[in-house]
Amino acid sequence: MASNNTFKNFLIKHKKEIKHILLCIAGSFILAFGTAAFLIPAEVVAGGTSGIGMIISYFVKDSLGTRFEDIVVWSINIVLLIIAFFFVGKRFAAHTLVSTIFFPAFLTLMLRTPMITWVSDYFLKNSIYWEQGGLQSLRLILAGIFAGLTIGIGVSLTFVGGGSTGGLDVIYFLLYKYCKIKQSISSFVLDAVIILAYALAVPGHVIPSFVGVVSALISAVMIEVIYIRLNTNYVVDILTTKYNEMNDFIIKDLKMTSTLLEATGAYSKKKFKLVRLAVSRREYQEIKKQLIAIDQNAFISVFDSKQILGKGFTEIKK
Repeated sequence: MASNNTFKNFLIKHKKEIKHILLCIAGSFILAFGTAAFLIPAEVVAGGTSGIGMIISYFVKDSLGTRFEDIVVWSINIVLLIIAFFFVGKRFAAHTLVSTIFFPAFLTLMLRTPMITWVSDYFLKNSIYWEQGGLQSLRLILAGIFAGLTIGIGVSLTFVGGGSTGGLDVIYFLLYKYCKIKQSISSFVLDAVIILAYALAVPGHVIPSFVGVVSALISAVMIEVIYIRLNTNYVVDILTTKYNEMNDFIIKDLKMTSTLLEATGAYSKKKFKLVRLAVSRREYQEIKKQLIAIDQNAFISVFDSKQILGKGFTEIKK
C-alpha cells in the first residue's frame, strides 16, 4: 500500500515532466513513421539526418547487403549529442536525449521488421494507378505530402514536449551560439545542401529531390500551425471585486500565482483589484469557467503572448 502511494505521489510530483517525455516519445514515433513509411520507400530526401542516411545508404547498401539509413541516423545522433553536451549545454543535451534515442530506435524497428511495410505498399506500390504505370510522379508527390504531414506532426509534438528532435538541431544551435546565425536560416541552408547533394550524387533523382523540397515545406507549415496552436499562452487581466476568491482558485487549484494591481474605474471612480496572470490555453478555459461561478460582473481582457519566459513556462536560457 505504501509503495502504491509512493508511486502515486511520484506521478503527481513529476506529472509535467512525464507528460513532456511522453510527448517527445510520441513525436519521435510519428517522425520515424513518416520517414520509414514514405520518404525512404519513395527515395525522397527532405533533409535531416535521414536524408544523409539515404545518400550514404545508396552507395554502400549493395556492398554491405543491408539497409544503412538507420545506422547513419544512430551514428550522427550519438556524435552530435556528445558535442551538444560539451558545447551547447547539459540541459539542452538532456532535452535532446529522448528523441536522440527513440527516433532512431523506432526507425530501426520500422525499417528492419514488417511492422509498417503494408503502409508503403498500399500507398506507394500496390495502387491500381501504379499497376497501370505512367503515374510515377503522382506516387512521389503522394509520398512527399504524407511524409510532410506526418513528420510535421511528429516534430511539433516533440517541440511542445519541450524537447528537440536531436541530430542536426545541435548544429543549428551551435551556429546560433557561436556565429549568431538564426536557426531557421541554418536549417533551411543545411537541408537545401542535403537535398541538392542527393540530386547531384544519385542518378535520376532530380524529381524526387524537388518533391523533397515540397515535403520539407509542408512539414514546416505543419510545425508552425500545430506548435503555435498547442503552445499558445495568454496574459489575462481580470477586473473583479472578488479578487480574493479568484486568487485562491489560481493559487490552490491551478498551482500558479498572479499579480494584483490597483485599478480605478474612470467613470464610477470605484476601486478595484486587477488580477493579472499568464496561463496556457487549457488553463485559460478553466479560469473562464471558474470566473463565471465566482463573479459574473467581472471584466476580462485576454492577450495572446508570443512568448512567456520563466518558471512554469519557457525556461530562461543564457
